[in-house]
Amino acid sequence: MISRTNFFTSGWDSEAVDSELKSKFQMINIAILLSSVGLIAGIMLNIVQNINIRGLIPFELLLLGMNVFLFILLRYKKETLQLVSLIETGQFTLLF
Repeated sequence: MISRTNFFTSGWDSEAVDSELKSKFQMINIAILLSSVGLIAGIMLNIVQNINIRGLIPFELLLLGMNVFLFILLRYKKETLQLVSLIETGQFTLLF
């Protein structure tokens, strides 16, 4: 089970993970959380302001779902760190 102390390291034991890898996990997890908060805020603002750009809210929901999937994927496979970081970097580059 993931506790507060290892939440940002994707639940991996901090003693078994060296400090560089631990920092990478922390940065990617924070990026996923910030991206998700930004997407949720964007969805809420689009709904409140009644912005009718066709397909924008479903696209943001898709990205939010992808963030949840990536967040869970990091907790099950340590080897996916590079793929997840590449996807998150692309998402930040294109959208924010």
